[in-house]
Amino acid sequence: MLFGEIGRAGEVIALGLTLGVHILGGFALIYMLVKDSDGGALDWWPRDEDDGPPRDPIGPDPRGGGGGLPLPIADASAVRLREPGSIADGYPRRERRPVHPPPREPAPVPQR
Repeated sequence: MLFGEIGRAGEVIALGLTLGVHILGGFALIYMLVKDSDGGALDWWPRDEDDGPPRDPIGPDPRGGGGGLPLPIADASAVRLREPGSIADGYPRRERRPVHPPPREPAPVPQR
């Protein structure tokens, strides 16, 4: 009955300890986010100025390539969605499974 004897003061201590651990964890999380950045603590926060969309630092591949459209392995679709009808009309129906053979009759047991 250790916890029963502590009463209301124990509950306040437990809540304070929980709150303190969460605050300490929040500060540790913010510290870990900021410590690896080369700038200050506010550099990772978005600014009010809008410089437009970010530029691609890599840019296009100078060697070219990449093929073109359509891709070499692309085939035309069997169905045009602009035409009337359903999509299923453009594809053949699946073959049905073969009918199962009828169950065999048990062989007669010879009488002795």
